[in-house]
Amino acid sequence: PSGGGGSGNYIDVDYESTSKNLTPEANTEYYYGTLLSFTLSFGQGNAGDMWYITFTSGETATTLTVDGTNAAFKDFIPEANSVVEICGKWNGSKWVVLFMQTAVAV
Repeated sequence: PSGGGGSGNYIDVDYESTSKNLTPEANTEYYYGTLLSFTLSFGQGNAGDMWYITFTSGETATTLTVDGTNAAFKDFIPEANSVVEICGKWNGSKWVVLFMQTAVAV
């Protein structure tokens, strides 16, 4: 990740790519543009670790693939024309993952 705050927080910005394959790093925020496909997997964590991801699901909805190893989450399918946010926090044994989306004007 590039950039970063003074306390070990990092920001990764990529508005150009249309496909991502990501294992989020602890204490990192990821800001992406419109993604056609997104693959998310999970590594190990430590108490207090968290990360945040946001991207746009365009006119054709983003295809989301999630490797659920080391994670607890409810299945999520991005809708077309929405802003998607994914947050993860390590609970001591796995990542607890929350998915949100908001409709956007086209």
